[in-house]
Amino acid sequence: MTSIADKLGFGPKREVKNIGDETSGDLWEISVTPPAFMNLPTRKVVLMGRQYKGYLEWLNGGMIQDCLPDLSPSNREILMTGLGDEDFHEIAKSLAVDDDECDIVNGDDREPEGGWDNYNENHPDWGKY
Repeated sequence: MTSIADKLGFGPKREVKNIGDETSGDLWEISVTPPAFMNLPTRKVVLMGRQYKGYLEWLNGGMIQDCLPDLSPSNREILMTGLGDEDFHEIAKSLAVDDDECDIVNGDDREPEGGWDNYNENHPDWGKY
């Protein structure tokens, strides 16, 4: 099953390599490269034989958390998107606004008087938070 993002060229690129031998057994290395426009590195996840079968089930339309329940959420995310934990932190930093209009980035997490429920364009502190 191919996602719409994959069909449009916005999905990650995946490569599979059998890295197992007589000693290590059935091991598979899945290399996942995020979409080119993200300019992020390729991430790799190594799967054992039964996990690789789960990976194939996921590619055929299964829910990844059901097909690979013993894989960490971080490794499942790498398989889905190619994004590692570090990538999410970098993306979040690049999106953070750091100016006087957005003091919460600078640690100012105060609420306006009366709370957020009453905070609208009619509030006397409108624009301060």
